[in-house]
Amino acid sequence: GLQNEEFKKYIFFFCIEEFKSIKIKPISNHAEEVCSIILFGNELSPSMNDNCEQPNVHLFDVVHENITIDDLLNLIEEILSKYSNEIKIWNLSVVVESLIDQSKMWKYGISSVANKLDQLQKKYEVLFIFSSGNKNNEFKDITIKSPSDSMLGISVACAIDNDKPCDYSLSGETKKNKYFAIKPDFAIKTERNNGSFTVISNGSISRIAKGTSYASPWVTRKVAQLLKEGFELFSIPCILNSIVIFKNKNSKINDYLGYGILPNDINEIL
Repeated sequence: GLQNEEFKKYIFFFCIEEFKSIKIKPISNHAEEVCSIILFGNELSPSMNDNCEQPNVHLFDVVHENITIDDLLNLIEEILSKYSNEIKIWNLSVVVESLIDQSKMWKYGISSVANKLDQLQKKYEVLFIFSSGNKNNEFKDITIKSPSDSMLGISVACAIDNDKPCDYSLSGETKKNKYFAIKPDFAIKTERNNGSFTVISNGSISRIAKGTSYASPWVTRKVAQLLKEGFELFSIPCILNSIVIFKNKNSKINDYLGYGILPNDINEIL
């Protein structure tokens, strides 16, 4: 996960490499919480057991004060240039802009940060899984946040019972926007009907957390399993979207949930 929405304290990366269990000691609570789902999601949330094998998580941490978006993108490319041959799946629970503002859209219809990350995904043959962002009442957020408007990556939202968006959900505005793809792609149903998940925080304390940052790691687990099963990396987003469309064939595309809700059990996907 790439942590810190304001880029003022710490930047964190973690990614999947091999299916082994390793011990890690993350520095930030947010990175630790997201990591804990990728590593121990089934143990933390038995009701969400996805039957995925436990992946190996690598955490890259960079301490940097007042980092700019350009510096951040350069940092991402520097890390990819070193590790992309080994590491193909990257979870980015990150927001780099307050929201997708149509007046600031890249000329191709997506935000400039998402456009750059799409270029990096193609160049280094990696796949990013993004959280779609959360409402911030202070800024009256409406639309999903950059870079979750990426066309090549997977953008993940959250849902509760009765296929309803969580109260912190943001809209992809699928009927009005200029995107070439439906965003968010789909949603993960949260552990509880208040939109929360169980995570590890401060080393061993289990706590309840809300937000799409905690939905994307559940998708990252599934993508890692599919890659292990032999699926081609760039086919996985299409496969997952197709499964969601089939499972939700009686439902319309939803501005907040994309194509619908992804089954949590990997066996149902396979």
